[in-house]
Amino acid sequence: MQYKVVKKSVGPTGKMDVLLTAAPKRVIEKYINVVKNAGLRPVALETESASLARALVAPTDPISIVVSLGALSTELIVASLGNVLFTRSIATGGTTLTRAIMAEFNLPQNQAEEYKQTYGILEDKLSGKVAAVLKPILDIIVSEITKAVEFVHTHVAEAQVARVIVTGGGAYMPGLAEFLVERTSLEVALGDPWQLFQKVGKITELAGQGSFYAVATGLALRT
Repeated sequence: MQYKVVKKSVGPTGKMDVLLTAAPKRVIEKYINVVKNAGLRPVALETESASLARALVAPTDPISIVVSLGALSTELIVASLGNVLFTRSIATGGTTLTRAIMAEFNLPQNQAEEYKQTYGILEDKLSGKVAAVLKPILDIIVSEITKAVEFVHTHVAEAQVARVIVTGGGAYMPGLAEFLVERTSLEVALGDPWQLFQKVGKITELAGQGSFYAVATGLALRT
């Protein structure tokens, strides 16, 4: 278990906001064993949400919701002033979308994945048939984003969510940003953890792919 003071009280209540992070020891031990077996020395271990907040939300940025679309799940992180305020894991990810396409069009997994990456949720592609399959699933994520916005309105005085940052492999799905703007009425941006980096060497070969490496980048920036 670890904790971080997010905000100290300036009023008479003496209360403060504290971020508490906990993980089962057996899970931590598995990760540490993997690192050691690879011949490396573990230096730090932290949650995905903390790394994403550090990589994508600067201390001077307004309150943002990071939506990390992974293969098996989607992580929602509300971040403010560089700190994590709220997190939620949704059991809906890229694999769920691919399987829906497989079932609807009777396609093998590799072809269904290609449909998802090519047509996404664009209404003008394949007569919007793929979009019609994917939108009800993505609405689950939209519902959780709405709840996160309500959390901010309830728990953070005089504050509003300014934007949604999408990251992870699923963030590149065609039409996703426009869909989220339509459903949430919030600004939506593709997360780029390398936006302020001086790019030299190997990283120049990965232009536009920073979102794939947001978690790793955030962990590397840990001080």
